[in-house]
Amino acid sequence: MLSQGAALSARENYYYARELYYHEMYEEALEIFGRFLELPEGWIENKIEACTMMAKCCYKIGKRFSALQALLKSLEYDVPRAEVCCDVGNHFIESGRYEIAVFWFETALKCKRDFKRGGFILPDCYDYIPAIQLCVCCDKLGRYEEAKRYNHKAGMIKPGSAAYLYNKAYFEKKESGA
Repeated sequence: MLSQGAALSARENYYYARELYYHEMYEEALEIFGRFLELPEGWIENKIEACTMMAKCCYKIGKRFSALQALLKSLEYDVPRAEVCCDVGNHFIESGRYEIAVFWFETALKCKRDFKRGGFILPDCYDYIPAIQLCVCCDKLGRYEEAKRYNHKAGMIKPGSAAYLYNKAYFEKKESGA
């Protein structure tokens, strides 16, 4: 279509940018996602997802600050989604800023799943991921009892999870003094 001079609709721009991302054409994907976000007729859920996809592109090309900016841009469109909160939290974990990460993972736990909006929902971002990441953050901050509580919460959600079981053994070993 583009080679024939056709203009893409907002939705077509969004899906074209996603295809560019999946074909590892990150710079091009960023350009098209940016173009999509400028179009007023784009669906809010697609705009929020475009922001997270832009962040993924930025991480792939080593632009960490731009990735965070893309994630935060999603807040222009609606209340935070747990998926975005988890991505922002992970950004701060990777830079060793655990207190800020705690804020974002706690916010993710407070987010409500809203299936009526029609956007993509990653259920683990509303309970398991923030709980297991809060366990890690609180442990790094020396808040061991809080870390254990979050790990227990993660275990209630996914009792067979490797991360939960590893952390459970870690806390048992820590308590036994071994």
